[in-house]
Amino acid sequence: MKLIALALYLRKLLPARTESSGRLTRLLPLVLALSLLPAFGEDNGHFSRSGFGHNWEWAKNLALAENLSPEHNLRPSHPDPDGTPAAFGAMYNREYAEIVAGEPAARSEFDVYVHEGQLSYVKEPCGEGDTQDPFFLHLLPADENDLPEWSRPYGFENKDFDFGEHGGVFDGKCLATVPLPEYDIDGFRTGQVVPGEGRAWQVAFGAMYDREYVRIVASAPAASAEFDVYVHEGQLSYVKEPCREGDILAPFFLHLLPADENDLPESSKPHGFENRDFDFGAHGGVFDEKCLATVPLPEYDIDGFRTGQYSPGEGRSWQVDNGISLGSHLNLILKAILHRLN
Repeated sequence: MKLIALALYLRKLLPARTESSGRLTRLLPLVLALSLLPAFGEDNGHFSRSGFGHNWEWAKNLALAENLSPEHNLRPSHPDPDGTPAAFGAMYNREYAEIVAGEPAARSEFDVYVHEGQLSYVKEPCGEGDTQDPFFLHLLPADENDLPEWSRPYGFENKDFDFGEHGGVFDGKCLATVPLPEYDIDGFRTGQVVPGEGRAWQVAFGAMYDREYVRIVASAPAASAEFDVYVHEGQLSYVKEPCREGDILAPFFLHLLPADENDLPESSKPHGFENRDFDFGAHGGVFDEKCLATVPLPEYDIDGFRTGQYSPGEGRSWQVDNGISLGSHLNLILKAILHRLN
């Protein structure tokens, strides 16, 4: 009854209904009243999974079901720590523009920015499917004594999260912000995990970048040329030291040779390998004269790979193979010739 009374009271305070704003004016009291319901259920410290979040979604969906015009889209970008939806529509785009105006701290499948005491995860173009798998986040403190007791044996604080709890998708852009702790940090490692399969991608920054670098180069590279290429935790890691920005400007090519050609995407089967060319900056970067980028390997088994760099219009500047026998090499050449003839 109190909810109904609140809705009626708010309705009286609103201006008379017009043709362009009628539905929004009529629904706004109910939307506001529903969103003001107290949170209930488990609270994760930033956003109640079963409380405010559900009240907001219920109210939002009810409003959208009334066929509000696009300029009245009520989709939130992310919740503030107190659970209040932070930005809508044009405000979302303004916030997005403010964040990407700076340089990302790390690049991979998502660009990760340090912005106003938060980590902001950004991707464009982006869809709901890009945000479905859970994210992991490991924060490396400047002083381990600042860590919660349960985190101290690991040397970092684990703040895994679901993207939808901290952000969303709007106009083909993905944005989520995760508050940083009150203590100072020296670095972080973050990425996404496919449940039951492992990490889909990961990236590191600061002292965590150095730690990640040391872990990778502790083993022998699978191939060496201008860059050393390591097979590490389901990814190919490209490493070079000393290294400068100029070393990573030319695009990289990556050809993956499957154990079973039937596993290849249909578009790749005529070639006998999958082409995964990439820009280094989209998967890593340069930090303290070290270059490191990680590229996820496919779910299917591979027998080998060929990779390197090329300059458009000039050709390959270097390349290296791993696991590609002379017979496989000749087979790939034959497939390439047949594909061109057809």
